[in-house]
Amino acid sequence: VDEAIKTRWRITAKKVYDEMKILLLTCSICLSTFDCPVTIPCGHNFCQNCLLSTWTESYSCPQCRTLFETRPELKKNTVLSTVVETFRVRSSKTEGGSIFSVRKGCRRKSSHSSSSIAAH
Repeated sequence: VDEAIKTRWRITAKKVYDEMKILLLTCSICLSTFDCPVTIPCGHNFCQNCLLSTWTESYSCPQCRTLFETRPELKKNTVLSTVVETFRVRSSKTEGGSIFSVRKGCRRKSSHSSSSIAAH
């Protein structure tokens, strides 16, 4: 009986861990793993293109609604980008297929921005 409980607990813990990985590495706009994650002054992270697509007339955080008077300089979150890529690679090796959508695009052109983003 004890072994069955331990096994069930391990399975539950792994599911929670996997779900947390996905939640922490997911853009709240597109609901996919971050693609070229950028950090804005309030501290929230989004895919660069997702964030730019929300900034049409004003500049506010899609998550906490903090309003910025001018368009904030976007900083690429290199640490978050590395973590996402690491989990993509590990996930594809251990599970036979990645649980993360494979999207790469920091270099994609956005119709909303002609300037490149700075590394953070």
